[in-house]
Order: sequence, then structure tokens, then C-alpha cells
Amino acid sequence: MFRIGGVSVLGLLGVALCSAGQIQIGGANGLTSNYITQTGIGQAACAAGAGNCLAGSASVFGERNFDTKLFSGATESGTPPVPYTGYTQSTVPPSGSTLGQFAMISDGLFGGTSENYWDSTGGASTLTVPIGIANVGDVWTMLDNIAGAAGGNDTTITFDFGTSSNASSFNDVVVVNLLNSGTDGSSPSGQIGSSVACTTGAACTFDNGPIASSSTAMATLNGGPTAGITVTTGVLYTTAYNTATGTYANTSGNVILNDQDFNLGALVASSSSEYLVNMVVQEAAGSTGQTSLAAVTVDTVGSVPEPSTVFLFLSGLGALGFARLRRK
Repeated sequence: MFRIGGVSVLGLLGVALCSAGQIQIGGANGLTSNYITQTGIGQAACAAGAGNCLAGSASVFGERNFDTKLFSGATESGTPPVPYTGYTQSTVPPSGSTLGQFAMISDGLFGGTSENYWDSTGGASTLTVPIGIANVGDVWTMLDNIAGAAGGNDTTITFDFGTSSNASSFNDVVVVNLLNSGTDGSSPSGQIGSSVACTTGAACTFDNGPIASSSTAMATLNGGPTAGITVTTGVLYTTAYNTATGTYANTSGNVILNDQDFNLGALVASSSSEYLVNMVVQEAAGSTGQTSLAAVTVDTVGSVPEPSTVFLFLSGLGALGFARLRRK
């Protein structure tokens, strides 16, 4: 009665494996210029296959270096930060470099420095990232800024859903307005903050402090009001610095890279016929925040299990095995 054959076990395992999985947008080379525009080798990185993603666009967003721009030239006694293995200022990071669940950009040099993230350069601008994946429940981003107005809304994220990977019209559009965190030293708040968290120096008044670990961001669905989107955040990387240049000259503190998880399933049900076609990052006109995007990863329903799913599955098999032994 309690016998479980090999085929049955494999069948149960197959069901357990259909819970959730992650896809790094842009593949091993991350969000390269060719991937954003869907030209050359960038087309091959489309999860739906070459030619099956809409071309994105960068507007006035440009690829920049972590150290020289986002980290404001911060060093610790002359040593620059190293956010991930293989990173240097002056060489192209190797293909396949990762930080947490994200693929880091491997896309040449700009002004003699490696290109690591997309920078809005200030003012009204948009960056459209092709995605083309169905069954999306969550989207993870590496979003930070340089000096956004405390508690202000400088950054808006739009998620465009269609009935195919390269749909030219969208049946569901989710718009999320992100709040900058407060000034450093205040309680964690908002969903996006500065990559420099200074503790000493007059320029610390420009610094957005720590972001909330979980919060509700204002969102609309197809132009209508909603209860918002849950955004959970984490710190991917942090290290101390004692000298800096640019915006944070004559300060000391820490440099930080944050991530955000947008729970889109609360507004758009995951479905094999519901594709996340594009994601659009928009900086508001007049903003001083300079929104940065380094990487995107999506969670899908129906792929690789979360560790908790595997644990529960194995626990269930163990219980069945124990019951079988007791019966014998």
C-alpha cells in the first residue's frame, strides 16, 4: 500500500520542480548595449530566442563605471571597491561575472574604464529593457541613485505585458513609482537609495539613507488605481571608504549596491500567455537623482524549485519511507 515505485518518485519530483526559477536578463554578458537594442549578438541573449524580443532603447542613459561615477571615486586608503570577482576599473569584466542573482555587464570600456551599469545622467530620460518572458511573478532589479531628493519620486518603473514575447501592443501595463529613501541617519524608507552612504562630511546632506526591507510602492494597472506593489529589498554589496571625489568629496562612510524584488503577481497573474515584454526605467524631469540600473533578473512560475520547495519535497519522501518501514 505504501510502496512508491521509481516512476512515481520521478513523477513527484517533476511536480516539485515546477515551482519557480530565475532568468538573468541579457544572459552571461548582462545588459549590454547590443542586448538593449537587440542587435548583433545581443539578440541571442533574448530568453525567447533571437528575433523574438522587441528592441529596447537607451535614450540619454549611458553605460558608466561603478567606481568613477556611482561610487563617486570612493576608495579606502587608495584601494577602490571590488563589488564582485573579476571586477576592475580598467579591464572588461569576464563574461559570466555575477553578483547575487544578477549577471554583471561585460561590454567593453568607456573612457578607459569598464562599463558596469546604465546611468540616467540626470534629467528626463528612459531606458527600455527587452525581456520577452511568460509566467513572470517577480522581477529583481539592481537600482540605485547618486543623490535623489529625500522622500521624492525621481524614478518610475513600467512593466509592459503582452500576449507574445515581442507583442507591439500591451494588454497589461503596471507603472510603479519608487520613493527615494530619506537622508542618511534617518530610519529606512523608500525603495531606492544612494550608492554612497556617508557618515562624515558636509556633502552627506545629498545622501539617501538605507531603504526599507519591505514596503508598498504606489502603482497603477492600465492607468487605474491599485493597492500598490510589494517591494522587498536587500544589500548586495557594501564596503567602507575614507576618501571620495565628485558629489561626495571630503566624506567617508560606505558604498552600497542594493536590489529590489517587485511582486508583480499581485496585479498580473502569471500565465503562459502573459509575457513580460519590456521593462522601462524612467527618470523624472528635473531630477537630480541620476537613477542607475545594473542588472535585471526575473522569477518565473514553472521551472526550478526554490530551496524551501526541495526541502518540503524531500521531507515528504522521508515521511513516506518511514511509514513504509513501520508497516513492514
